[in-house]
Amino acid sequence: VDLEIGPRAAREVRALRVEELEACRWAALATVVETRQPALLALAETGAVTSEIADVRVADVDLERGVVHLPGCKSARPRTVVLSDWGIKQVRRRCVDLGANPATPLVYEGSGAPEARQASVATALGRILERAQIAGCDVTCTSFRVTAGRRVFETTNDIRAVALHLGCHTLDTAASIIGWEWATT
Repeated sequence: VDLEIGPRAAREVRALRVEELEACRWAALATVVETRQPALLALAETGAVTSEIADVRVADVDLERGVVHLPGCKSARPRTVVLSDWGIKQVRRRCVDLGANPATPLVYEGSGAPEARQASVATALGRILERAQIAGCDVTCTSFRVTAGRRVFETTNDIRAVALHLGCHTLDTAASIIGWEWATT
């Protein structure tokens, strides 16, 4: 049997609509005492990569300024990003819940290898999307990153600002993440 398999189509992941992001926020607040998932979602809303989210520590958070330092990873450079008002509230709740040790991971609660930490965050975000009833082939954990990048682009109309915000190594990568077709001349 001769089979010819064509190239795989790139999976299109879209940005979240405002009402979908709001549904995710409600889904993250599964219980009154839950602080991990809301804080995890707050970090995802900034455009952080799942492996970065797993490595954020309490010391990386500056609630006075409403920012968090993202440590970077293979696909993103280290950078400081602004939390939403909702995000500040959730990260503050999480920090209070964890205590004052600055070395404590903000949302990862295990001791696994980097791949296990990233998988834990991706699984938790996937569960939030499922509870919000919006998970699907075009909505994944990456949708939060796409949403953050699109928001920056809509505000600035500058792909360089998107690349800086998302920690992208190239402008092409930033354009690809937000689904912006551009041609260099």
